[in-house]
Amino acid sequence: MHGKSIDDTPGTPYNVTPSRSSAADPTNFRRDRGLSGFDIRNRLRHQPGCELPFGKGKPYLSRNKLASAIAGGWAISGILTLQDGRPFTALVSKDNANVLSSVDRPNIIGEGQRRPQTVQQWINIGAFGLAPAGTFGNGGRNNLIAPSFKNLDVAVSRLFRVGDRLALQFRAEAFNAFNHPNLDAPVQTF
Repeated sequence: MHGKSIDDTPGTPYNVTPSRSSAADPTNFRRDRGLSGFDIRNRLRHQPGCELPFGKGKPYLSRNKLASAIAGGWAISGILTLQDGRPFTALVSKDNANVLSSVDRPNIIGEGQRRPQTVQQWINIGAFGLAPAGTFGNGGRNNLIAPSFKNLDVAVSRLFRVGDRLALQFRAEAFNAFNHPNLDAPVQTF
């Protein structure tokens, strides 16, 4: 899936990232135009599954009854999820514009997301500065992107027939099979 969602309404029920609950500048709502909190630019979700080719009626190990009984009937399945990160907003943790708000946006004075991005510094904190007292910062809403999400869940299963009408399933599952770290958005206030 590839898409882009833009809105000018922070704090809607679907705004899943901490942005703010009201407009930064109540006299200029256009300043709140930005990526929606649920905007994920690219997403791939794949759910493969197959029965392994061993045992009775399969190409391999079908002639040896013992090998067929042990290796036959197994299936493998999984869920692969790859997606870009969610947008979030850089914030100043005080009412710098003096409009009775608990947070303001900073001034942008450089590139906020430099490369390489590391766990210790996902965003370039030197790219933001405090706006002059009594003014709104020029930083936009949801102008930064959090880390991407990569995950693979795997399941191996086998069905054991018990009579004509019943079956028992053995199932082993591994969640995040490659133990890939998925990071949350960094602290967004300075």
